[in-house]
Amino acid sequence: MDEANPRCSLATDVAALVAQKAFASMKAPVEMVTAPQRARALQRRARGPLHPSPARIAAAVERVANYG
Repeated sequence: MDEANPRCSLATDVAALVAQKAFASMKAPVEMVTAPQRARALQRRARGPLHPSPARIAAAVERVANYG
């Protein structure tokens, strides 16, 4: 989970590193849960939460845990 945008963030770097170093050991794809992709200027005026909600995090965990 990362509160940053989904591109050029810590989540992106970690996902890439995991895919690079542990691809053969993975049993499910990497799942990133981040804020929506929006321009910074638009984020101040956006409706709804910008941070990943507990429900989105739980849904991502369920998808990975039940993959395959």
